[in-house]
Amino acid sequence: MSAIVWVHWEALSEDHPVFSAAPDDARRIFGWDADDLARRDWSLKRCVFVLECLEDMGVEIMEGRPSDVLNDLNSSSVFTATSPDPYIRQEITKIEADVSVIKAEPFASVPENVDMKRFFRYWNKAKKTVLLPTENQTYS
Repeated sequence: MSAIVWVHWEALSEDHPVFSAAPDDARRIFGWDADDLARRDWSLKRCVFVLECLEDMGVEIMEGRPSDVLNDLNSSSVFTATSPDPYIRQEITKIEADVSVIKAEPFASVPENVDMKRFFRYWNKAKKTVLLPTENQTYS
């Protein structure tokens, strides 16, 4: 079985390094976990946004808990993006295949204990570093 890229909330962009780390023929899979979405209390608009992103990226959407979906596919290797989300981190530990967790350049540098439930609280910490150039980035 070919490799799988498990796409989750932290990698909704074709630019994420997880896609270049995985083999070109890797299946792109998203596990649509209704219980997790209910826990997150996301609006319909946010769910539609996620679905539209996944469709634009050519990702297969399968209903169920991501670890169950991925384990049922019997792939020998799974590539996924790193995440601070406890649910995603827990799901990674339940995957039976060889898992490669790929890190992307962060959008901003924020302390790990920042309250992420409200964007404004996050933004107050993040805005100080968001527009700073990275090592490979220059502005003219």
